[in-house]
Amino acid sequence: VYLATGKGVYKASRQSNLLDYKSWTRFDMDDLNANIRHITTYNNRVYITIDNKGVFTYDGSIWQPLPSTAAKTFTSLTAGTGCILTDSISVWQIDNQNTATTLTTNTSAPVYAIQDADNVLWIADAGKGLAAWAGGTLQYYNPNGPQLPASRLVFHNNTLYCAPASVEDEKITLTGIDVFEQGSWRMEPTLL
Repeated sequence: VYLATGKGVYKASRQSNLLDYKSWTRFDMDDLNANIRHITTYNNRVYITIDNKGVFTYDGSIWQPLPSTAAKTFTSLTAGTGCILTDSISVWQIDNQNTATTLTTNTSAPVYAIQDADNVLWIADAGKGLAAWAGGTLQYYNPNGPQLPASRLVFHNNTLYCAPASVEDEKITLTGIDVFEQGSWRMEPTLL
C-alpha cells in the first residue's frame, strides 16, 4: 500500500497492521520530502507528482525522476489503459518504456483526463467542458444548460432568460444571454 501525503510517500505491507504507525516506511529523501499531490500505479511501478519537480517513478527499489517532466506541476495523474497526466495546458501520457510525452496541447485548461478501453482520451477542461480525443480533433460535449454563471433570471411568455453576472461582479464580457425554451437551452447574442 502506498500513500501520498503532505510529508512524502509512505509504504506498508497489506498484511501488516495499517493502523500502527510503525508498519509504515516513509520515503522522504531529497525531492520526496514534499507535498505529494498525486499517486498511481501503472506497469508495476508507482508514479507520483511533485509541484515544480515533475513526475517520479518507483520500481520497487529506487525512485527516479522522469526527465521530460522536470520543473512541471501536474493537475492530475490517472492510470487505467494508459498512465495519463494533465498540466495547466497539456495532456501527457507515460508509455510502457516509462517515457512521458505530450499528447495534445489543444485544450484550454485541462484539469483531469483518463483513457478508456477504446483508447479515447476523456478530458475535463475547465475552460471548455468535457472533451474526447482519439488522436485527431478534440470533440467537445456541452451539457444542455446555461453557458455562463447566472446572476439574473427572468421568466416571460413561457421562456426563461438567464443573464450572466454583471461586468462589475465577475468581470465577464457580455456576449449573450442564455434562453431556455421548449426544454432546450440556447445562447442569444446581445447587441452590446
